Amino acid sequence: DAAEQALADGRPWLMGARWHIGDAHVAWVTDRARQSGLSMDALPRVTALLDRQMQRPAWQRAVARESADA
Repeated sequence: DAAEQALADGRPWLMGARWHIGDAHVAWVTDRARQSGLSMDALPRVTALLDRQMQRPAWQRAVARESADA
């Protein structure tokens, strides 16, 4: 809920216009929650942050490495 409120002013990332490592953490937790079947309906801004994070090449490489290790 704190992340949802931090994004309420329309900024793309938690700290404003620039990506921050905290964005990766929130995205990771959100992704895990969504994969576990939890509803993200109450967190549309956080879900949008995850969607933006998933477009980052570094995120895509990390997910690929994680999948290969599984």
